[in-house]
This record gives sequence, structure tokens and C-alpha cells, in this order.
Amino acid sequence: MGVIRANPRPTLGLAAVSIGTIAGLGVLARLPLLSGERVAPDADRDIRQMVVTLGVYPASTMLVTLIWMLASVGVTAIGSIVAHRYATDRTTSLRRAWSDARPRLAAAVGLGVLDVVVILTPIVFAAAAAIGLAVRAGPDVARFTTTVLFTLAGLTVLAVLPTLVIAGPMLVIEKLRPVDALWRAAALQRTGYWRLWRRVICTYLVVTVVSTLVGLPFSLAANATRPADGDVAAQSLASLLFATSGWVLGQIAVLPFLIVANTLLYADQKARTETAEPVGA
Repeated sequence: MGVIRANPRPTLGLAAVSIGTIAGLGVLARLPLLSGERVAPDADRDIRQMVVTLGVYPASTMLVTLIWMLASVGVTAIGSIVAHRYATDRTTSLRRAWSDARPRLAAAVGLGVLDVVVILTPIVFAAAAAIGLAVRAGPDVARFTTTVLFTLAGLTVLAVLPTLVIAGPMLVIEKLRPVDALWRAAALQRTGYWRLWRRVICTYLVVTVVSTLVGLPFSLAANATRPADGDVAAQSLASLLFATSGWVLGQIAVLPFLIVANTLLYADQKARTETAEPVGA
């Protein structure tokens, strides 16, 4: 929290502006879902619910999601620079942080794509294996094997989570390429992997709980103001605004903290590894 208090503009301020802007665009993108407005009145109801849940309808929602991903990369890169410089320079201006982070944005986007691939790979393999086994076996066996396969996929994602967490700050601070950042992050965990894993899991649990609690009243209000005869794809203006407000406040409450925490986890792990190397030698 000391990093955020000393540098409110490039951390909390930048995150709040970015999140608020994206939220405004998101509201505009989802206006076709308001009750009484039907872009495709003859569309199948179940399909419409599915594509809305997946975030691919209305089509403008996908554009907003892409903008948010790019904006979050920039906010994260700037926050990582600020947190890393905090040990030597207590305060870092937004202009200075931007000038240091800007050359790394393209590489950071590439790392984000690799992160998605790393996370989805075990899930896709589990889904493919579950489908293949379901075709050959009965429903009882299929349910059991599907549970086992997706449990293993989830454990795999949790196992590589520390690598993904510290690779982001490492890429920006050490000016690495995306693939090199992942390999270096994995190598950095040869000492103290379980300690880092526990800290990462605790950090993300806290972030998830806080974000959920902050947004919970707004989620309840959004559900209460949703059209009574509508499906999950139908919204009123009030429910849309309540849901968006809850998301905004939840993200503002945790995003700056998460960015700083990830950078400090990287710095701590690097310092511990460098300290342990002469002893191991």
C-alpha cells in the first residue's frame, strides 16, 4: 500500500480512469440488450443467452473487451515500473513511468497472448479427452473421467500460476522477450517455489474475495432490477448500470494492489534466488 500512497496518479488514478472509460464503453456496447430493444427478435433464445454469456454479443462487446485487454497491459506495465522504482525513488511521475513502460508494451501484449495459451492448453486437452472418452464409454464413466480430467487441468493451471505472475513484471523491468520472460520466471523458482506459490494463491484469494464483496451489493441490485420475464441476456438500464458500477468499484479496489503485489513478489523471489545461489555453488 505504501507504493500506491506514494504514487497515486500512476497507480490508483490511472487504473480508475482506465476502468471508468472501459465501463462507459461497455455500457454503450450492451445497450441492445435492454428490454424492449431486440436487434435479432427471431434469434433462438438459448443461442442468444449463450453468446451473451460468452461476451460475443453484441459484437461491440468484443471490441470493448479487446480495448480493456490492451489498456490493462499498459496500466500493468506502468504500475510495475512504479513499484520497482519505489525502493530507490519513492515517487515516480506518470510521465516517467510511461516513458519507461512504452517500449515494452508490444512485448507485454505478446506475453499476454502466451499466458492465455498456457492457461487454455490443459483445459482444451482435458475437454478433448473428456469428449473422446464420453463417446467410447457410458455416461457414468464419462462423468467421472470428465471430473478427473478437469481437476488435473485446474491443478496444472495453479501449478504454473507463479510463473505467469512474475513473468509480467520481469518482462517489463528486465526488458526481455515474452518467451524468455516465461523461461526466466520458471528458472527463478528453482529456490522457494512452494513459498512463492502460497503467496501467489493467498494474494489472488484476497483479491477475489475483496472484489466480490465490493461488487456484491451492486450485483444483488442488478438482479433485482432485471426484467422479470427476461432471460440472462435481457437487461434493464438500471440492472446494466448497477452491474457495471459493481465491476468498476471492484476492479478499482484490487487492480492497483494486484499490480504492485505481483511486482513485489517478483522482486522478492529474485532477491532470494540471487542470495541463495552462492550458497548452492
